[in-house]
Amino acid sequence: PYANAAKLKHPDKRVLLIMGDGSVGFNFMEFHTAIRKKLPIVVVIGNDQSWGMIAHSQQLRLGHNIPNGTELGWVDYHKMVEVLGGFGVMVEKPEDIRPALEAAFASGKTACVNVKVDPAVISPGSVALANLGGYKCN
Repeated sequence: PYANAAKLKHPDKRVLLIMGDGSVGFNFMEFHTAIRKKLPIVVVIGNDQSWGMIAHSQQLRLGHNIPNGTELGWVDYHKMVEVLGGFGVMVEKPEDIRPALEAAFASGKTACVNVKVDPAVISPGSVALANLGGYKCN
């Protein structure tokens, strides 16, 4: 919803939203709204096939790497956006991110760049949140 509002407020600006696949599960139909309204926004999905921040928080706080209700599985969000009339592309290698972004912006459509992310990599944000909870994590 934020990207749609940003584009409506600033139609002359490029709008790029970065979010995880868990968040997309809650907000996917905002793509439909953007496509209906012909909003050329680009959404990059960091797709680790899980509730990554929750999984990493469990790992950091509990000291083990046993997923507990955090696995989502792979979803072809880019294909779902194409079916709705937008532009979609999947990225598997870091060097393909820039060309995918360029193609997404050039499409002039609501676009989804679905990036495969290694679920084993713990983000600095996850560590910071765990530390805020009183846990000392590296």
